[in-house]
Amino acid sequence: MRPAHRPVYTEESIYLSLTIGRPRGNVRLDYRSCVVALAARMTLGTFFGDEKMTTTGNRRQVASTGIRVLACLAVVAFLAAGCGSGNVMMKAERISAPEQGKALVTFVRPSGFGGAISFGMWDGEDLVGVLNAGACIQRQVAPGEHYFLARAENWSCVKADLAPNKHYVIKANPVMGVMKARVALDPVTQANYESGQTKNVQKWLAKLKPMTPDPQKAGAYAADRQAQVREACSMFQSGKGRYETLASQDCLPQ
Repeated sequence: MRPAHRPVYTEESIYLSLTIGRPRGNVRLDYRSCVVALAARMTLGTFFGDEKMTTTGNRRQVASTGIRVLACLAVVAFLAAGCGSGNVMMKAERISAPEQGKALVTFVRPSGFGGAISFGMWDGEDLVGVLNAGACIQRQVAPGEHYFLARAENWSCVKADLAPNKHYVIKANPVMGVMKARVALDPVTQANYESGQTKNVQKWLAKLKPMTPDPQKAGAYAADRQAQVREACSMFQSGKGRYETLASQDCLPQ
Protein backbone atom coordinates (compact mmCIF):
# COMPACT_ATOMS: atom_id res chain seq x y z
CA MET A 1 0.00 0.00 0.00
CA ARG A 2 1.46 3.33 -1.09
CA PRO A 3 1.78 5.96 1.59
CA ALA A 4 -0.76 8.74 1.37
CA HIS A 5 0.51 11.80 -0.40
CA ARG A 6 1.00 14.73 1.91
CA PRO A 7 0.83 18.25 0.48
CA VAL A 8 4.08 20.16 0.20
CA TYR A 9 3.76 23.91 0.62
CA THR A 10 6.15 25.34 -1.96
CA GLU A 11 6.41 28.86 -3.30
CA GLU A 12 5.12 27.66 -6.65
CA SER A 13 2.01 26.02 -5.25
CA ILE A 14 1.27 28.99 -3.00
CA TYR A 15 1.82 31.41 -5.89
CA LEU A 16 -0.55 29.45 -8.10
CA SER A 17 -3.14 29.40 -5.33
CA LEU A 18 -2.80 33.14 -5.06
CA THR A 19 -3.01 33.95 -8.75
CA ILE A 20 -5.65 31.56 -10.09
CA GLY A 21 -7.94 31.80 -7.07
CA ARG A 22 -8.14 28.12 -6.13
CA PRO A 23 -5.88 25.58 -4.40
CA ARG A 24 -3.12 23.77 -6.26
CA GLY A 25 -3.44 20.05 -5.60
CA ASN A 26 -4.01 19.49 -1.89
CA VAL A 27 -2.76 22.92 -0.84
CA ARG A 28 -5.38 24.77 1.19
CA LEU A 29 -4.25 28.23 2.30
CA ASP A 30 -6.06 31.53 2.57
CA TYR A 31 -4.75 34.36 0.43
CA ARG A 32 -3.43 36.43 3.32
CA SER A 33 -1.25 33.46 4.26
CA CYS A 34 -0.10 33.18 0.65
CA VAL A 35 1.06 36.79 0.57
CA VAL A 36 2.83 36.53 3.91
CA ALA A 37 4.51 33.24 2.97
CA LEU A 38 5.67 34.56 -0.36
CA ALA A 39 7.00 37.77 1.15
CA ALA A 40 8.92 35.87 3.81
CA ARG A 41 10.37 33.39 1.29
CA MET A 42 11.32 36.19 -1.08
CA THR A 43 13.17 38.03 1.69
CA LEU A 44 14.97 34.93 3.03
CA GLY A 45 15.96 33.84 -0.46
CA THR A 46 17.42 37.25 -1.17
CA PHE A 47 19.53 37.26 2.00
CA PHE A 48 20.76 33.69 1.74
CA GLY A 49 21.31 33.53 -2.02
CA ASP A 50 18.88 30.71 -2.80
CA GLU A 51 18.30 31.01 -6.53
CA LYS A 52 16.10 27.98 -7.27
CA MET A 53 13.54 25.78 -5.64
CA THR A 54 12.42 22.21 -6.24
CA THR A 55 8.84 20.96 -6.33
CA THR A 56 7.72 17.47 -5.31
CA GLY A 57 6.75 14.98 -8.05
CA ASN A 58 8.45 15.81 -11.32
CA ARG A 59 11.29 17.64 -9.49
CA ARG A 60 10.90 20.53 -11.90
CA GLN A 61 13.33 23.35 -11.20
CA VAL A 62 11.65 26.73 -11.06
CA ALA A 63 13.66 29.93 -11.02
CA SER A 64 12.66 31.93 -7.95
CA THR A 65 13.44 35.34 -9.44
CA GLY A 66 10.13 35.67 -11.25
CA ILE A 67 8.20 34.47 -8.22
CA ARG A 68 9.99 36.95 -6.00
CA VAL A 69 9.07 39.78 -8.32
CA LEU A 70 5.45 38.68 -8.49
CA ALA A 71 5.36 38.20 -4.72
CA CYS A 72 6.70 41.69 -4.23
CA LEU A 73 4.02 43.10 -6.52
CA ALA A 74 1.36 41.13 -4.66
CA VAL A 75 2.53 42.47 -1.31
CA VAL A 76 2.60 46.04 -2.61
CA ALA A 77 -0.90 45.69 -4.05
CA PHE A 78 -2.15 44.03 -0.88
CA LEU A 79 -0.80 46.76 1.38
CA ALA A 80 -1.60 49.70 -0.90
CA ALA A 81 -5.09 48.61 -1.86
CA GLY A 82 -6.69 50.65 0.90
CA CYS A 83 -4.45 53.70 0.58
CA GLY A 84 -5.70 57.05 -0.60
CA SER A 85 -9.16 56.75 0.91
CA GLY A 86 -8.84 56.77 4.70
CA ASN A 87 -8.12 60.53 4.83
CA VAL A 88 -11.48 61.29 3.22
CA MET A 89 -13.16 60.93 6.60
CA MET A 90 -13.21 63.01 9.78
CA LYS A 91 -14.56 62.46 13.29
CA ALA A 92 -18.28 62.98 13.84
CA GLU A 93 -20.73 63.25 16.69
CA ARG A 94 -22.66 60.09 17.52
CA ILE A 95 -26.34 60.19 16.51
CA SER A 96 -28.75 58.35 18.78
CA ALA A 97 -32.08 58.99 17.04
CA PRO A 98 -33.34 59.93 13.57
CA GLU A 99 -34.46 63.43 12.74
CA GLN A 100 -38.22 63.96 12.61
CA GLY A 101 -39.57 62.43 9.41
CA LYS A 102 -36.20 60.90 8.46
CA ALA A 103 -34.75 57.40 8.74
CA LEU A 104 -31.37 56.92 10.38
CA VAL A 105 -29.05 54.31 8.85
CA THR A 106 -25.87 53.31 10.66
CA PHE A 107 -23.21 51.39 8.75
CA VAL A 108 -20.95 49.47 11.14
CA ARG A 109 -17.67 47.62 10.67
CA PRO A 110 -16.74 45.97 13.98
CA SER A 111 -14.33 43.42 12.52
CA GLY A 112 -10.64 44.28 12.36
CA PHE A 113 -10.02 41.69 9.62
CA GLY A 114 -8.81 43.26 6.39
CA GLY A 115 -8.21 46.49 8.26
CA ALA A 116 -5.88 47.87 5.58
CA ILE A 117 -8.78 47.96 3.13
CA SER A 118 -11.37 50.75 3.20
CA PHE A 119 -14.91 50.25 1.95
CA GLY A 120 -16.48 52.99 -0.14
CA MET A 121 -20.12 53.33 0.93
CA TRP A 122 -22.84 54.79 -1.29
CA ASP A 123 -26.54 55.62 -1.17
CA GLY A 124 -27.33 55.17 -4.83
CA GLU A 125 -24.88 57.52 -6.54
CA ASP A 126 -24.41 59.68 -3.43
CA LEU A 127 -21.33 59.11 -1.29
CA VAL A 128 -22.06 57.96 2.26
CA GLY A 129 -18.39 57.77 3.21
CA VAL A 130 -15.38 55.48 3.49
CA LEU A 131 -15.81 52.83 6.16
CA ASN A 132 -12.73 51.62 8.00
CA ALA A 133 -12.34 48.86 10.58
CA GLY A 134 -13.58 49.84 14.02
CA ALA A 135 -15.71 52.69 12.69
CA CYS A 136 -19.29 53.49 11.81
CA ILE A 137 -20.98 55.97 9.49
CA GLN A 138 -24.45 57.37 10.23
CA ARG A 139 -26.71 58.87 7.61
CA GLN A 140 -30.09 60.59 7.86
CA VAL A 141 -32.14 59.76 4.75
CA ALA A 142 -35.62 60.22 3.37
CA PRO A 143 -37.97 57.27 3.96
CA GLY A 144 -38.64 54.88 1.10
CA GLU A 145 -36.51 52.81 -1.24
CA HIS A 146 -32.73 53.00 -1.20
CA TYR A 147 -29.91 51.01 -2.76
CA PHE A 148 -26.94 51.04 -0.40
CA LEU A 149 -23.69 49.94 -2.01
CA ALA A 150 -20.23 49.07 -0.74
CA ARG A 151 -17.08 48.83 -2.81
CA ALA A 152 -13.93 46.80 -2.11
CA GLU A 153 -12.58 44.15 -4.51
CA ASN A 154 -16.25 43.64 -5.35
CA TRP A 155 -19.57 45.45 -5.07
CA SER A 156 -22.13 44.54 -2.40
CA CYS A 157 -25.63 45.95 -2.13
CA VAL A 158 -28.61 46.19 0.21
CA LYS A 159 -32.01 47.20 -1.15
CA ALA A 160 -33.80 48.94 1.71
CA ASP A 161 -37.37 50.06 2.30
CA LEU A 162 -37.13 52.54 5.18
CA ALA A 163 -39.82 53.93 7.43
CA PRO A 164 -39.71 57.45 8.94
CA ASN A 165 -38.43 57.97 12.49
CA LYS A 166 -36.74 54.55 12.57
CA HIS A 167 -33.13 53.49 13.05
CA TYR A 168 -31.58 50.79 10.82
CA VAL A 169 -28.21 49.06 11.02
CA ILE A 170 -26.18 47.55 8.17
CA LYS A 171 -23.01 45.63 8.95
CA ALA A 172 -20.10 45.58 6.51
CA ASN A 173 -18.29 42.24 6.70
CA PRO A 174 -14.77 41.91 5.24
CA VAL A 175 -14.33 38.70 3.25
CA MET A 176 -11.13 37.17 1.89
CA GLY A 177 -10.52 38.19 -1.70
CA VAL A 178 -7.79 37.54 -4.26
CA MET A 179 -5.62 40.66 -3.98
CA LYS A 180 -7.48 42.50 -1.23
CA ALA A 181 -10.51 42.11 1.00
CA ARG A 182 -13.99 41.79 -0.43
CA VAL A 183 -17.05 43.23 1.27
CA ALA A 184 -20.42 41.69 2.11
CA LEU A 185 -23.15 44.00 3.39
CA ASP A 186 -25.29 42.30 6.01
CA PRO A 187 -28.46 44.14 7.08
CA VAL A 188 -29.52 43.56 10.67
CA THR A 189 -33.11 42.31 10.46
CA GLN A 190 -36.00 41.74 12.83
CA ALA A 191 -35.07 38.05 12.94
CA ASN A 192 -31.59 38.99 14.20
CA TYR A 193 -33.01 41.14 16.97
CA GLU A 194 -35.45 38.42 17.99
CA SER A 195 -32.62 35.88 18.16
CA GLY A 196 -30.74 37.91 20.76
CA GLN A 197 -28.48 40.13 18.63
CA THR A 198 -29.76 43.40 20.10
CA LYS A 199 -26.96 43.60 22.70
CA ASN A 200 -24.30 43.18 20.02
CA VAL A 201 -25.85 45.91 17.90
CA GLN A 202 -26.10 48.27 20.86
CA LYS A 203 -22.44 47.57 21.66
CA TRP A 204 -21.43 48.48 18.11
CA LEU A 205 -23.46 51.68 18.22
CA ALA A 206 -21.89 52.66 21.54
CA LYS A 207 -18.23 51.77 20.90
CA LEU A 208 -17.47 52.09 17.19
CA LYS A 209 -15.93 55.40 16.18
CA PRO A 210 -18.42 57.60 14.26
CA MET A 211 -16.96 59.16 11.13
CA THR A 212 -18.29 61.47 8.43
CA PRO A 213 -16.93 62.59 5.02
CA ASP A 214 -14.62 65.59 5.06
CA PRO A 215 -16.38 68.20 2.85
CA GLN A 216 -13.06 69.42 1.50
CA LYS A 217 -12.00 65.98 0.28
CA ALA A 218 -15.14 63.94 -0.31
CA GLY A 219 -16.09 65.73 -3.52
CA ALA A 220 -12.94 64.70 -5.36
CA TYR A 221 -13.18 61.14 -4.01
CA ALA A 222 -16.77 60.81 -5.26
CA ALA A 223 -16.06 62.40 -8.64
CA ASP A 224 -13.23 59.97 -9.39
CA ARG A 225 -15.57 57.02 -8.85
CA GLN A 226 -18.84 58.33 -10.23
CA ALA A 227 -18.82 56.31 -13.45
CA GLN A 228 -18.16 53.03 -11.61
CA VAL A 229 -20.85 53.80 -9.03
CA ARG A 230 -23.39 54.64 -11.71
CA GLU A 231 -22.68 51.37 -13.50
CA ALA A 232 -23.01 49.39 -10.24
CA CYS A 233 -26.29 51.13 -9.37
CA SER A 234 -27.70 50.27 -12.78
CA MET A 235 -26.67 46.64 -12.35
CA PHE A 236 -28.45 46.24 -9.00
CA GLN A 237 -31.50 48.32 -9.88
CA SER A 238 -32.06 46.31 -13.06
CA GLY A 239 -31.93 43.05 -11.10
CA LYS A 240 -28.72 41.85 -12.75
CA GLY A 241 -26.83 42.02 -9.49
CA ARG A 242 -27.69 40.08 -6.34
CA TYR A 243 -28.52 42.13 -3.24
CA GLU A 244 -29.68 41.71 0.35
CA THR A 245 -32.92 43.29 1.54
CA LEU A 246 -33.80 45.46 4.52
CA ALA A 247 -37.54 45.80 5.18
CA SER A 248 -39.23 48.72 6.92
CA GLN A 249 -39.89 46.58 10.02
CA ASP A 250 -36.19 45.66 10.38
CA CYS A 251 -35.51 48.67 12.58
CA LEU A 252 -33.68 48.81 15.88
CA PRO A 253 -36.11 47.99 18.72
CA GLN A 254 -37.01 51.08 20.75
